[in-house]
Amino acid sequence: MIELVCNASPDASLSKPKFQRYLDLYKRDGIYCGRAKRLTPEREQFYQGVSKRKLDKYAKANRQEIEKERKLLRTKLKGDEN
Repeated sequence: MIELVCNASPDASLSKPKFQRYLDLYKRDGIYCGRAKRLTPEREQFYQGVSKRKLDKYAKANRQEIEKERKLLRTKLKGDEN
């Protein structure tokens, strides 16, 4: 499932050789951390910033599609209530 999502994504970082190596390791060994890093407040803030920027970029690029899906979901929910 993860591989399908990564292959379908337009995110260039997911098609780089380094990411593919990590994906192969994940398929082989599952989730583990070879060298754990302590999550400091600064590091947590950095990761949250990266996540927010990627989400904002995705939302901006797909705003029309998101609105279409939101309207469809509302219609389905209203139909289920009746």
